[in-house]
Amino acid sequence: MKKIESINELHEILYSLVVSFDKFCEKHSITYMLSDGSCLGAVRHHDFIPWDDDMDVYVPRPDYMKLSELIKTEKNLDFDYISPENDETGLYPFPFGKIYLPNSRIIDETEYYKPYNIGIYVDIFPLDGLPDEKKEMEKLQNRVNMIKQPAMGTMWINRGNEKPLIKLINNIGTFIPHLLYKQIRPFFTKKANEVASKINFDDANYCGNIIWGEGIERSAVKKEVLFPVRRIKFRDSMLCVPNDYDTYLKKAYGKDYMELPPVEKRITHGFTAWINS
Repeated sequence: MKKIESINELHEILYSLVVSFDKFCEKHSITYMLSDGSCLGAVRHHDFIPWDDDMDVYVPRPDYMKLSELIKTEKNLDFDYISPENDETGLYPFPFGKIYLPNSRIIDETEYYKPYNIGIYVDIFPLDGLPDEKKEMEKLQNRVNMIKQPAMGTMWINRGNEKPLIKLINNIGTFIPHLLYKQIRPFFTKKANEVASKINFDDANYCGNIIWGEGIERSAVKKEVLFPVRRIKFRDSMLCVPNDYDTYLKKAYGKDYMELPPVEKRITHGFTAWINS
């Protein structure tokens, strides 16, 4: 396999993936939007953030479930898809989906136990409905976090910023035998998604990416901030972003989000990518 030597080369691959995903979503009337740093890159650079090495997408929970079903039967796609809903191995630990490039490989330097293989990917996060009250939002977020953690306990070395209980669960997870771990992963990822999606998305006034635990302060927004999505220029394409992306980005990154951060804060995720040459 050939190692991806530059971030520009990685950006080309990620761009091709998200353009293919955009076409798939348009064909099947699936709503999506670029989120997090991908949205910031689209607004500030009309491209990737120059040092960013991944891509993030939000999909409302009803369409996220539709996506998981449709993609099983779609032919001739330029990408593969994995999620808790269609993982047959029991080894995929994340409680959300990823589209990825076939015949490629990601090695994440922060992971020391990775019993599944996945290529260069775009994260597909479900957006779930939230309660109206902040205290209730936080209770729901905390419950989701606790349920999903055993499925991810062997994924990372503790990074030093976890709460004591989360750190303990992580450490316990590293000693769970592989065969047992293969059995409990699907249970906890499924349960976490059931809890995250317990509020009907269409009836909710607020929504957020709580399955990945970004935190209510950053993630929870009124649905009118995100919908209906709009398209803006991203390289040679017009891709979907939140309707009121200014409010969304100010909440996520602060009012000065259009200004470049200092060099020492321009960090990447620390992985190495490979592709069949």
